[in-house]
Amino acid sequence: MGSTWTNTETLAVGRYGNATVQIRNGGSVVTDGNSTIAVDDESTSAVTVDGEGSNWTTNGILSVGQWGNGSLFVVNDGTVTSTSARIGDRDTSTGKVSIDGAGAIWTLSDSLQIGLNGSGSLKISSGGVAITPAAAIGVNGGSNGEVTVDGFGSSWSVNEFLTVGRVGDAQLYIVDGGNVNCEVGWIASNSTSNGRVILDGSGSTLATSGELRIGQYGNGRLTITNHGLTSVAGTLIVDFFGNTNSHVDLATGGQLALFGDADDSISQFLDLVEGTDAIRYWDHDLLQWSHITTGTLGDDYTLEYLTTGDLAGYTLLTVGSLDDLPDLPGDFNNDGFVNAADYTVWRDNLGTEVSLPNEATTFGQVTSEDYNTWRANFGSVAVDSSHTGANVPEPASLALAGCLVAAGLIWRGRSLALAR
Repeated sequence: MGSTWTNTETLAVGRYGNATVQIRNGGSVVTDGNSTIAVDDESTSAVTVDGEGSNWTTNGILSVGQWGNGSLFVVNDGTVTSTSARIGDRDTSTGKVSIDGAGAIWTLSDSLQIGLNGSGSLKISSGGVAITPAAAIGVNGGSNGEVTVDGFGSSWSVNEFLTVGRVGDAQLYIVDGGNVNCEVGWIASNSTSNGRVILDGSGSTLATSGELRIGQYGNGRLTITNHGLTSVAGTLIVDFFGNTNSHVDLATGGQLALFGDADDSISQFLDLVEGTDAIRYWDHDLLQWSHITTGTLGDDYTLEYLTTGDLAGYTLLTVGSLDDLPDLPGDFNNDGFVNAADYTVWRDNLGTEVSLPNEATTFGQVTSEDYNTWRANFGSVAVDSSHTGANVPEPASLALAGCLVAAGLIWRGRSLALAR
């Protein structure tokens, strides 16, 4: 506690070789110039800020993965304060930042760029917080950026512009109660960009105090499922130039709130939208995404003008229902959708003597058989008794499936031992 390391110029963690810096137990590092993790393309280096009172302050540019493979971990009430930051700086680089746990905070006074020229990722989880004036994911051509905001209390506040896919490719996942808010949001702002925003799970929210542009020039998609919510206080603009490559997709309780009184009809609601009105819902009869105007009010969707609460003055569009759903194998939290949340339930109960909803066996112990059931049914959506069953293509957490399945293979090995 109270130990301090001050750099009057720059700090390089792993210039040519590999390096590790751990700031723990109330320790403090201050850098007056730029700070870099993994300078050379052969360097793999990391900084960990761990524990209450532990802090890293850099008054210049913080580069996580300048040419090499760099990581920053902020955990257990640790804090990082930066001017501006780049994650995945150059075209050979890979940068990863994790802000994990209540009290873990990363605050920037200038812009954050995730995937500037290389590959960059930011994960905010378990109540972690990131705050920045402006941010861009997938910045330059050839870059790839990914952000995940996962769990109740986890939040990312962007005070001004948030761009998901400036020129490169970008993904933003807001899941299981995570929150993202910004003034203005752009998804795929350039003709070469691909931007995807996915909200999945009750309490997962994306809120803009100004406008939200989806596919201004590039290929943009906003997908909202499982009671996720997007609210737009300004104007929602979708596929402005009519290239038919950008959409808002809602399924399984997905919600979209636009400011204004427009609950008389879907046409009135769409009058609040500029561009091509490319808002779609999952049609269980046709087994495909269909334009919202082809749905039936009260059956496929509902409209409600809200007069109280945080969304007073908004009209809320809700697609689908989670009521009276049939059994769905692999749906361990019984919410009508087999997704990443069910994997978490399986993982957290592996080897225990409990009974999960819709599990593979009735013996009461959670085993690898339940994992196999989840994997086989990943992406499935329960439907009401008037339908025979359907899957929603590219469900909200489908892009997470690869890493979850990989992780599941590890857990599967462990579960075999636990089940014996």
